[in-house]
Amino acid sequence: MKDVINKTKFSTVENRKFWNNYAENAKNKTIGAHSDKHIVELENNFIENILKSKKPRNLLEIGCGNGQRTIKFSKYCTGKTLGVDYSSEMMKQANLLLQKQDKNIQKKVSFEVHDINHFTSTILFDIVISCRCIVNQASTSDQLRLFEKIHEHLQPGGSFIIAEQSEEGLRYLDSLRKEFGLNQIKVPWHNLPIKESYILSKLKNKFEIKQLNRLGNFYYISRVIHPAQKFPEEPDPNAKINDLALKAELIFQESNESTKNHLEKYGSHLLIHLVKK
Repeated sequence: MKDVINKTKFSTVENRKFWNNYAENAKNKTIGAHSDKHIVELENNFIENILKSKKPRNLLEIGCGNGQRTIKFSKYCTGKTLGVDYSSEMMKQANLLLQKQDKNIQKKVSFEVHDINHFTSTILFDIVISCRCIVNQASTSDQLRLFEKIHEHLQPGGSFIIAEQSEEGLRYLDSLRKEFGLNQIKVPWHNLPIKESYILSKLKNKFEIKQLNRLGNFYYISRVIHPAQKFPEEPDPNAKINDLALKAELIFQESNESTKNHLEKYGSHLLIHLVKK
């Protein structure tokens, strides 16, 4: 098990180079670096609902990419918002975007080049947000160290909100896809899905899980039913059925029934609201 936890999937140099090269493509994307607008809308809905209720005085987004979502989230923060990323090219795009915002946003938001693993600050944050920064860590042990580092930078009772991918959830989803004659979902080389059971067990003395969503309804419709219907053609991610999948997921979340939903385990997403103990 120790070898698996410490096994490195890619190097930091390779990963940073990828995101520096990708920055030009991402500069005008309102959904950041993700390719699925529905996933990003569901993530934003989850995150913004927490921000509305928390009304944080300050906020840190790690792995913030082109800054589009950092600026969006800053509107719920009463004080300063900081976005950090170790891609200098992404930070150039984020700062160019910031220059186009009104003066109030420019005063409260800043972007800085940092490798979060070496980030230091005298400020403790009310809320830290990660949208796929954790899956861009090279090993499970690196991921665990990042959770522990964020814990150090949170105020007592502060919130760590993550939008990541679960290895276990992906395994369940692929097993269901197999029943429909579909191939496994390909994980990008620069992503390492979280070994959920291992990581969360190691964090139980540091964080309380306030909320956890896997987006099971959305994944069942968009990653199983839709591709099975279109097979052997490739499914269109912008198809109407995925709009309906998004709506179905939001309805379940708003009714607080998602945790009772038998499809939930087939969602490979990890939307978690963690609170520092």
